[in-house]
Amino acid sequence: MTLHQREKQEKNTDSRGNAVANVASSGAMEKTTRDHFNGILHQRLNEPRGMHGNFPEPLETLYRRSHLEITQHLQSTFWPWVVVSVGLFCVLGALMAQNQQAIIYPLNIVICLAVLTPVAVLKIKPFARFIYYANGLAATTTLLAFQIASVLLPDSARQKSVSEYAIIFITIAAFTIARLPPRHAIIWVSISLAGSRLIAWGIGLDLELDRLLYFGGGSLIFGYLLGFIQDSRERTVFTQQYLLKEEKRQLTQLSSDLEQLSRSDQLTGLPNRRYFDEMLEMQWQKALREGEEVNLMFMDIDDFKAFNDHYGHQAGDDCLLKVAQALGGQVLRSSDFVARYGGEEFVALFHRTDQAGLEKIAQRLILSVDELKIPHAKSRCNGFVTLSIGISRLQPSHDSCPEILIKQADEALYQAKEQGRHRYLFSPACSREETTAVPQNT
Repeated sequence: MTLHQREKQEKNTDSRGNAVANVASSGAMEKTTRDHFNGILHQRLNEPRGMHGNFPEPLETLYRRSHLEITQHLQSTFWPWVVVSVGLFCVLGALMAQNQQAIIYPLNIVICLAVLTPVAVLKIKPFARFIYYANGLAATTTLLAFQIASVLLPDSARQKSVSEYAIIFITIAAFTIARLPPRHAIIWVSISLAGSRLIAWGIGLDLELDRLLYFGGGSLIFGYLLGFIQDSRERTVFTQQYLLKEEKRQLTQLSSDLEQLSRSDQLTGLPNRRYFDEMLEMQWQKALREGEEVNLMFMDIDDFKAFNDHYGHQAGDDCLLKVAQALGGQVLRSSDFVARYGGEEFVALFHRTDQAGLEKIAQRLILSVDELKIPHAKSRCNGFVTLSIGISRLQPSHDSCPEILIKQADEALYQAKEQGRHRYLFSPACSREETTAVPQNT
């Protein structure tokens, strides 16, 4: 297969796949509805006669839309070959006309006009959705022309046999090449059979019934059989591609859920330590490139072990959840980041924030926990749950690493605990003006 052929094949596959994805991947149906349809499609695939008949809605509408898009794509791609083939057939007919020019030449004109009808419809984008009608009209017109020509031509003429077998070919083409739905093709071909009979009667010709039944009726039955097989095969392909899209969607959703679980703390819903490590490394490298500082806050619930021992683990979990929600609610910028580090410890990163800004943020964080008013009978600094914070600021260099920043913040937190808890403290490694601060409402 050449590169050009592969590109055509991939484009055709994409056309079908995109149409299938409209419902399978767009979330247009609820999960229970999708599961119901998936069960129906799996059942139809496993049954020998499963692809016969329409799909349940809205899958039938989706299938027809997909079928229409593929028809438009295929006929837009290959219409030059169809025109050339029909043109050569007309030239050959003209060469064979001999003394039957009065019949063959008008026949050629009708054939050419009929074939150009779908081409014109495809070229005018707003009308492209009517391609089935254009194909049906072209097939019916051509069949009428050949059926009348076969009556007008004498039995001894070679062109008569060509016309009769052309009726078979065009009828089959209406069910296959024209990609008309089988029921539509039956209607169009039946119109040509009835129309030829009426036209022949109107102009006083004897349309032989046995020939009409043999070439017209026989090819109609055979054409419908081929169209029925083709429709069943395309419904099978559509079903397989739909289920593959559904499976891909489910796998993508599962992967997203697992990724979310791997980065989230199960109890609090905040990012976990693994995600924090990733974000810290990312901010560290960015600050290293841009010559900025990285700001880290290390937070700890005061006397949480005593709280857990006194009130029980369930109350401890409820406390952690409420504190996490309070801290997460203070993250006002998309660049800021709060995570659960482990146990009763939380960490936060605040991008491009100076000393004054960090002090205000630390005060807000402590006050947000204070406002919860969670009773804490065993607290050594207050009658409710409180928070202590250690703050570190460091400009990355090639000789330093993020672990230094964490260690400095942890040491500042330890000092805040030693100085009475319920406060924030800057790391001694920060500038002199930033060494110590206490919340304004303590």
